[in-house]
Amino acid sequence: MKGTVNFLVLVLLIVNCSALDAYDPVTHREIAHRAARPPVSSVDDVLKSELGLKEGIQETFPGISEAGQRTVEQLIGDGALFEDVPNTRSLNHFHNPLRPWGEAGLRTFSVLGVPLLRGQSSVLWQQNTSQDTTFVSTPVPLLSGGGNWSWQDARRHYLNALTHPNKLDRDTAFANTFEALGRLTHLPQDASVPAHVRNDLHPRPLGNPDWTEGWKL
Repeated sequence: MKGTVNFLVLVLLIVNCSALDAYDPVTHREIAHRAARPPVSSVDDVLKSELGLKEGIQETFPGISEAGQRTVEQLIGDGALFEDVPNTRSLNHFHNPLRPWGEAGLRTFSVLGVPLLRGQSSVLWQQNTSQDTTFVSTPVPLLSGGGNWSWQDARRHYLNALTHPNKLDRDTAFANTFEALGRLTHLPQDASVPAHVRNDLHPRPLGNPDWTEGWKL
């Protein structure tokens, strides 16, 4: 009987990975929007004074995850929102500071001492240049998906935005840069949620006890 219950719980965990969001998706986006605005940050001023983007965070570039022209502010918000897409990607958004980094990612739902749900530590994830093809265990190995948006990728896009001879390519590189920044801001947002630093999957079908997920700006 206990084995049957454990199996049913595991099925619920697998089909409801959306519970891994530290905040509701819209909240992730709004936090990123507010973090980009003056006087909270100097992004607007830097864009105007150092990069010659006269509109600052209201400058527009081709959308990456959202179609159409997007402002810098919107691109950063898009990144913060889409970092949880697909759901398997969210398994890499945990970090237990009491464990060595190689073991500090999500490790939960153990059977005979072996955790069936496993992901990479968010500290390593943000430096992982192969995010898209990194496997997570659910317990079946699945690709994280969602593309490569590491800090190194953000720097590469930024370099291309400054140096590419073609304007359209520069604009696309800028768009990738700002979405990458948004995706990277998603990770410290998650780290501010207790469940993401104590190895707690907090799935919604089982009650989702982490009240911070419902917090709204």
